[in-house]
Amino acid sequence: MKVLLTVLLGAGILIFHFSLKKPFDKEEVREVIKDQKMAELWLHKLPPDFQLNLLNNETFHLAETIGKKIIILNFFTTWCGPCKSEMGEFVRFQEEHSDKDLLFILISVREDSERVENFLKSNHISIPAGVDLKGEIAKLYNVKSFPTTIYISRSGAVKLYEVGAIPNADVAFLNLLKADLKIEIELIDRVRYEKIYMEQGHPAKTLIAEHPRQRKSKRDSRSISVRIKCPNCDVALEKCSCETGKKIMEELSKIPSEGKNDGDILKELFLLPEAER
Repeated sequence: MKVLLTVLLGAGILIFHFSLKKPFDKEEVREVIKDQKMAELWLHKLPPDFQLNLLNNETFHLAETIGKKIIILNFFTTWCGPCKSEMGEFVRFQEEHSDKDLLFILISVREDSERVENFLKSNHISIPAGVDLKGEIAKLYNVKSFPTTIYISRSGAVKLYEVGAIPNADVAFLNLLKADLKIEIELIDRVRYEKIYMEQGHPAKTLIAEHPRQRKSKRDSRSISVRIKCPNCDVALEKCSCETGKKIMEELSKIPSEGKNDGDILKELFLLPEAER
């Protein structure tokens, strides 16, 4: 725990001093945090059902496939550079594990079928693909950035919800695949999938919650000041009288401490935009 606090505090100090010289992109940080929250909502939940007409004239139906195969969905666009950069890794990974019940499905969002076919052909991508013409499937899966990749276990649960390019498929999928191939894993069929999903509801149903500014707490986070030093004058923050120390104390007073450890508070202090607190 002490090591974690030291690392977080060190990172925070660097960010704090850097921000005095050149503000970091708050919008970029906000989007990263949103992506992390979204991934947390989806993990270990059953994904919603959908059907997709593939470019090879077949139809992919999630409810008919779940439990029978390991499914990896990849939402992409042809104009997205990071999307193109990871395609070769997906092709390689699928070819190397062709003896496993592994199925990649590429889903192009709001694009023309002919354009997508030409893109796949010119880049030698043999993975089954379809076009989500109106973006309905992407909306169902809360996809707002490309690429977004979702790994669905043979148990039916989402084990990975990744926003952004995957440079190494082995790192992203191999351990998940090995766990999935264990004999003792409890598989799911369509009947159980539909029953459990009906009880569960959409994975991101809790996304609409109280606005962060409406949260109430009787305690703020200034109590942490007895345990950390001011990055400017190297004295306990609670005893510090320099401008840097005062600024940090002011920010701590805005952060509710309920249910948070020191690491959570430091992370929120130095990395989370005020609008997200």
